[in-house]
Amino acid sequence: MESIETELLEIFRDCLGYETALTRDDDFFELGGDSIAGTRIVSRIDQTLGVKASVMDLLESDTLGGFMDRVLADREKDAPARPDLEPAPVRDKYPVGREQLSILYADMLGEGHLGFNLPAFLKLPRDLDKKRLEEAIGVLVQRHEVLRTTFCDFDAPHPNMIIHPFAGFRLEESRIADLSRKESFITPFDLKRETGFRVRLLVTDAGENILFYDVHHALADGRTISLLNAELYRLYHGLPLDPVGAQQKDFAWRQFTRPNAEDKEYWLALFKGDLPKLDLPSDHVRPLAHTSRGGMHEFELPAQLVAGMKRLARREGVTNYHIALTAWSLLAHAYTGQDDLVIAISVDSRDEHLNTAGMLASLLPLRLEAKIGTPLGALLKDTQKASNEALRHRGYILNNLLADLQPPACLDRSPLSEVILSYMNFEFASGEPQLFEPLHFDKHASKTDLSIFASDTGESISFALEYYADLFSHANVVHMAEDFTRILELMTTGGAEEPVPFTYSPPARRAVGSVRRELGAGLAEDIRRVAARKGVSTASVLLATFAALFSRVTSRRDFAVDVVPAGPVRFAVTDDTEFDDLLRLTSESLEQAKQGAQTGPEAQAEDASTGGPLLRAAFSFTDAGAAPAQPGQKRQGQTGARALEPRVYPRGDCLPDREE
Repeated sequence: MESIETELLEIFRDCLGYETALTRDDDFFELGGDSIAGTRIVSRIDQTLGVKASVMDLLESDTLGGFMDRVLADREKDAPARPDLEPAPVRDKYPVGREQLSILYADMLGEGHLGFNLPAFLKLPRDLDKKRLEEAIGVLVQRHEVLRTTFCDFDAPHPNMIIHPFAGFRLEESRIADLSRKESFITPFDLKRETGFRVRLLVTDAGENILFYDVHHALADGRTISLLNAELYRLYHGLPLDPVGAQQKDFAWRQFTRPNAEDKEYWLALFKGDLPKLDLPSDHVRPLAHTSRGGMHEFELPAQLVAGMKRLARREGVTNYHIALTAWSLLAHAYTGQDDLVIAISVDSRDEHLNTAGMLASLLPLRLEAKIGTPLGALLKDTQKASNEALRHRGYILNNLLADLQPPACLDRSPLSEVILSYMNFEFASGEPQLFEPLHFDKHASKTDLSIFASDTGESISFALEYYADLFSHANVVHMAEDFTRILELMTTGGAEEPVPFTYSPPARRAVGSVRRELGAGLAEDIRRVAARKGVSTASVLLATFAALFSRVTSRRDFAVDVVPAGPVRFAVTDDTEFDDLLRLTSESLEQAKQGAQTGPEAQAEDASTGGPLLRAAFSFTDAGAAPAQPGQKRQGQTGARALEPRVYPRGDCLPDREE
């Protein structure tokens, strides 16, 4: 028995990266353990001792000795550890899991955006065997039930999913001119009318073979997308795969039939009272309803900084994840001045079932206290404690919490998850290449203010920041990444008893100026034809179009546009406003403005929807094929030109310009 216990302790030491021996009394979490390390440990125990240990047993044990006693007791009985996941009974349809439910609710509230698409483009060999590829994908579809799942009962309190039997697979092919056209295949899903999985072979005119697949987020998470790539690679090259031990419906059934009252009590106590909000400094006014328009910034930490993080982690008994989480919380505190912060973390619910495809990433909202003046060692321990407590109570996730708290409807943000950290150690990234090369793509979508995707391969750490583009500029997010890196540098070079000496310096704002765009002769002629057909001026068509777009981007109903040189024109644009009506009112208002009807107090009226001052912008245009729009302007060198040049100027407290 002692030799087995020694072997178990050696597994812990090796997986957690310690050089000195561990003891029975050591705490798994204080050693820097987390769910990812726990998965590696139980997998090693299975390989070494043949015992199916449970990650949940490990997470719920106070010490290494407590967990080992369970493992050895199961071994003494010559039986595997008690099953933590049983197969769901055979049914016509199954309740969706809690992670899926939150995605479905959010998707039903959206307007056909790409925020819940999880696409991938894989570069395949030029001498591709298309028949072999088709067969390999067919095996994947047969192997993973989520690839043949549809949803139903959307109007019920709890939607269901239907697992369709495998009925063969045929790979469709499309030709594209070049790789720049590949993003056009990423289109919103309509889960009421179609499955949540698409796959297609794309062949460029240059003979490149690209496999495109896309899975709806209600059926997949980040690990699933990488898993499909890894398994497809092995299937195509004739390599074996381990059988799938559990499916998405099995996890969903456990959640549906085994609620966790203790975890519920913990989270409800943690979030008593008003829910905190996190508003990082932004470039634009937050739209009244989330638009899901996003951007992406990616960066990799320098090798010496990664080495410094590893040294700090071993010295303080934490993990790289705890260090990164602490750094982001310090940045949020420095940016906002808030001590009470919420950063949601993404947690994998698979336990030892690492080859299960599905939406099994849960969000847990960590409530953190971060202050620049707090010693680094104390900050790391506080963050570790908050994270460990959340992991111990992960049977009740953010979606459950919001359903029970029932906060007021909030269309402009994702409550308790304005910032999300997903820190993943994918084993697919290590060892010999066992993946098809994934190609970069732009989806231009974001579900929340800032989603931080960290990839830790053991040798390198990289980040992808998916940001809300109607809130932050790309330059702002780049500055944020630089500040985060600077905080890490200060953490890895400072002492445990010293605070992190970071001071926030807001980036210099771009000088507000004008934005000038030439529309081109073809479009200019089309605009003139529309104006003639509607019986209005070209200026009215341009101004009405500008007003409709301005209202959409700013989510404002009431605003004023200073038209050069006519004067201010007020607008009231709603979702029900028809463009013909807007055009007619614009034409009338423009004429009134020219006659001086809208001057003085009228132009300074309040916004009826907010009670604040009207949002104001300025607009001018030059028609090279007509008289100059502004008095005193002369066309030079434009004889015969037929182009329109709309210009946008700042006025008063209008939004900063965005030049795209």
